[in-house]
Amino acid sequence: MLKTFIVALFGLFASNNVLAFNVSIEDNGGTSTSGSFIANVWTPTADSILSYADLDAQLTTADTSISTNGTGNIGGVAAFTYTGASNRTLTLNAPGAITINGFSATTGQLSVMANSSGSTIEVTTAGITSNGGNVDLTANGDISVHQSGINTNGGTLAITSLTGTLSISDGGVQSNSGNITLQADGNISTSGTSVVSTGGDIDISTANGSFSTTNNGILSGGGAITVQSHGNITTAGGSIVSDGGSVNITSSNGGLSTTANGIQAGSGIVTLNVLNDISLAGGGLHSGGATVSGAGLTITDGGTLTNGGNFVANMTGDVTIDSTGIDSDGGNINIQTTGSIFVNAGQTIISNGGNVSLIAAVAIDVAASSPISTEPGTGGILTVDPAVTVADSALLVLGAGNISLLIQQVATSVPTLPFIGLFLSIIMMMLFGGILLRQRQEK
Repeated sequence: MLKTFIVALFGLFASNNVLAFNVSIEDNGGTSTSGSFIANVWTPTADSILSYADLDAQLTTADTSISTNGTGNIGGVAAFTYTGASNRTLTLNAPGAITINGFSATTGQLSVMANSSGSTIEVTTAGITSNGGNVDLTANGDISVHQSGINTNGGTLAITSLTGTLSISDGGVQSNSGNITLQADGNISTSGTSVVSTGGDIDISTANGSFSTTNNGILSGGGAITVQSHGNITTAGGSIVSDGGSVNITSSNGGLSTTANGIQAGSGIVTLNVLNDISLAGGGLHSGGATVSGAGLTITDGGTLTNGGNFVANMTGDVTIDSTGIDSDGGNINIQTTGSIFVNAGQTIISNGGNVSLIAAVAIDVAASSPISTEPGTGGILTVDPAVTVADSALLVLGAGNISLLIQQVATSVPTLPFIGLFLSIIMMMLFGGILLRQRQEK
């Protein structure tokens, strides 16, 4: 029996190798080779060609799948156009690589589902235009989308790299009003107006990698943008633009760096929550209000404009503000940290009537030529802790808003030493009680 099992197992592996056929989707004069449709699934008998004409005819009658029948690849040489009026789904399954050079639809919707269980997916050349159909790409390896990219014309878009990276550039991905979900185990990078939704939400997450975007890399016409990264997050060149939708950015093990209008939310609220340092430079954050938390915080060169909304920062490291670093345009500015706050040269903090509150556990230093202003208006109240260093009291310009600079302990989420001591004491008492109970039982 064991011999029979071994022979059968060998035969199974051998048959899988024999059936490792590639499939190429191309015109080929309307002639398909070395395969056929079995229950709406293209099944190759050798390396095969599936002609555009046969694929279009099959899709006209039913949803269709293409399988390599083993560890083969799926590819093509040019763009395929679905001409049927009915909405259809085209599914690609391959343990090998999948290369999509072009899928489009002229009348009905063409949803495209691609699954590479053991390799990569590349969308290139003419890309995918689904005419309202959904697009779902999943690969165990890397996924790249470039050149013409993907346009769902309103359908949803989901791209998932289970163990690799995701790279989007050039024409990128567009969904109009559909939601976009991008996920990868490794790094995700976007550039060149590469992720666009005119009304749907955009969700991006990396399980173990970092996220970077440049040159208007993410545009949402009012939908929410959510970025969750394990590592560092970097943006540059107006690279996250929500046009009124909220922006939520989280890094569980890294920091955030923005430059050149890196995050623009219009009237939308921005939430930044990272483990390490945050750097906002060159108009790096424009919003209708912002809540920021992390370790250190550096704001320079008009790094933050909240357009009337409040700016709230809760930090665990030093905070440095330079050169018109914060302009709330009427909103309140509240910054607190377990470290120090340094207000350096330039029209550093401007609230335009809102209140300004700076609270630090260690020190606050307002350098020469570093005004803090709550103008215009009158009636503001000035409160300055004696331990605060202000190079010139004239730098504190009161308007309608209050200015408060305080040195005091700042609450954090980290348990205090007395709490930890109490917790350990309870544990020791429980252990000691267990020992006494055991001794009594032994007696």
